[in-house]
Amino acid sequence: MIGTSSQPQIEEDQVYDVVVVVEKTANLVPYLEELKASYLLPTLEYFNSGPPSPIDTGHDYNCTLYCLVTYTAGDSAPEMASDCTYPTTSTFELIQAFDNLEFIGGAGQSCSHLSEGLSTALQCLDEIKQLRHSGKPTQRHCVLICNSPPYHITAEESQDYRGYNSEQLASMMGKRGVNLSIISPRKIPALQKLFNEACAGDNVYNHPQIHYAVDPRHLVLLKGYQLQERSISPKADKEKEHMNAGLQQASSQQGMQSSPAPVVQSTMNMQQNPNPPAS
Repeated sequence: MIGTSSQPQIEEDQVYDVVVVVEKTANLVPYLEELKASYLLPTLEYFNSGPPSPIDTGHDYNCTLYCLVTYTAGDSAPEMASDCTYPTTSTFELIQAFDNLEFIGGAGQSCSHLSEGLSTALQCLDEIKQLRHSGKPTQRHCVLICNSPPYHITAEESQDYRGYNSEQLASMMGKRGVNLSIISPRKIPALQKLFNEACAGDNVYNHPQIHYAVDPRHLVLLKGYQLQERSISPKADKEKEHMNAGLQQASSQQGMQSSPAPVVQSTMNMQQNPNPPAS
């Protein structure tokens, strides 16, 4: 639910490597549309400098690249616990891939294979770096959308990051300059701990905290970018909306009362002089 106000503003020539990691279980389904509309789409609009469009695509691998990583829970065995899409320059394609996901399983599980998701995300970032032939510097982001804490086991499917647990992988992201952001419909302490591990040594809490959650029950931890700032209390937002609506209504009523004045004055003049002067 927090971020830092010292985050740099987006630059036109800034290039990003963005990996969106999604928990592909049924635990996320009740909140899916709200999380997508309130956080995922605004996040992609931030990096893309505009909404997704089917004709808005980059021309080569020197543009901002996006990748979608998914992971499941223990009841998905013997299937692979994580998967990913090929990097794309189009946020429209990324949203299409997100909409086509099947969120199944996980209902009987209290945790999920988050370590597999983070290890696959790091693997994708490494491969994206190899695709950029010009060696242009980029700002790297990993956006995690989930609703379950991680299993206390290490990743086993990744080629280069096997044997690390989720906290070690989050710490590794922070040390490598990867901005880990976490979005969840619930305030889960294990996810807050992951964010703290990724921000260790950044002095992120020495700056004023900014709240982005549209619902006070949501956990929205952003690093390296910003969304629309929200009030800590949703009641304050509603009172502000009512106040603005009241001011607009009062302004419109005042305008309606002042406009008939000349007509009334003209009528009064006619009553005072019922007989017009003869020509």
